[in-house]
Amino acid sequence: MPNWQPPWDDVGFDHPVAHETAAILEATAAQVTAELARRDASARRALEGWRGAHRDSFDLAFAASQRQGHAIADRCRRLAAEVRAAAAEARVEQARRELLRDQWHRERIAEERAAAARAAEARAAEARAAEARAADARAAAAGKEAQAPMAW
Repeated sequence: MPNWQPPWDDVGFDHPVAHETAAILEATAAQVTAELARRDASARRALEGWRGAHRDSFDLAFAASQRQGHAIADRCRRLAAEVRAAAAEARVEQARRELLRDQWHRERIAEERAAAARAAEARAAEARAAEARAADARAAAAGKEAQAPMAW
């Protein structure tokens, strides 16, 4: 058996939930962006001809509100991208683990085959040695018969 172990556990990542979460975040960003555009169009119509101190304070507050809305939409898009990146990383890690498992299995099979080949060679060597001993014994027996005096 190989002298190392691959990671046998799978990556714990819920891809369907990640996909749904990223989609929700992207949809939220789109909705916020669309609402910001509607608010901007409404504000432009409402502001036509409006002058004075209240207009100036409205402009400042509205601009701050729009910036916050864009920041929220941007943050939703960034979070969606992070979720998708995490899902991609989980897929890559899972693939890496599966490759390591395959490699471990290939190494184990190769080691088992090598051990079987060594065992077969040892058996064959033992059989050759036994045959050689038997041949030596037959030769020795034949030599003793040749040296024995003949009885008539």
